Amino acid sequence: FPVTIPVKQDTEVWFFTGDANAPVRRLQGVLFDRGTWADTAVEMEEGIIVTDSEGGVFLISGGQPERLSNPAIEEQIRSAIQYQQFVSP
Repeated sequence: FPVTIPVKQDTEVWFFTGDANAPVRRLQGVLFDRGTWADTAVEMEEGIIVTDSEGGVFLISGGQPERLSNPAIEEQIRSAIQYQQFVSP
């Protein structure tokens, strides 16, 4: 099954090849062009849910992101993350 790797600038999907010389390979043509907030990725049976750098919540399944959030939720997420960054040492 594929492994989704969220990073700050974008999110890539990798898969296990079974080849000892190249055990994992990036799934070509599948790139979520948004970064994610640290520690917000949640793996589920259907795929992975990530919160992007603008507070949007997406399900990545089969490489195609599906937006789960709406603008009101995204504003609440941005506010919560800003607050967390402000109060954390």
